[in-house]
Amino acid sequence: GLDDKNVSLCKVFESQREYFVSAIGTAPKPISQQPKHSVSIVSDVCELGDSAVVTVTLTRPVIVPQMPALQELGGDAKTAEDLAVWLASLNLEENRKRSGNQPLRVNLNGKVYMLSEGKHFAWNAC
Repeated sequence: GLDDKNVSLCKVFESQREYFVSAIGTAPKPISQQPKHSVSIVSDVCELGDSAVVTVTLTRPVIVPQMPALQELGGDAKTAEDLAVWLASLNLEENRKRSGNQPLRVNLNGKVYMLSEGKHFAWNAC
């Protein structure tokens, strides 16, 4: 379980959620929820109040989904989001090495999609 400091910190983040979303486009999440294949941009130790010290790490995904192209391919926003989630779940560097310039193949809800680098997604520099 969470100790008292962590519970208090979670309450602070939740109460300030709107601020974080407007400032950085997302709410802070515990490091345990960091996507496995994300890239750390910067990390720093921060003091909150009198007794809380946290390490804050800003990360970005290894992949940048091209949502308009995914929506065109999938036919709707829900499928495009599902395809983007699928892309984010992969060990993309390993897949990149294995597939070369070939499209990535995914079977989603019984339908096969071929996702091409440059059209449906781009790689973030690591």
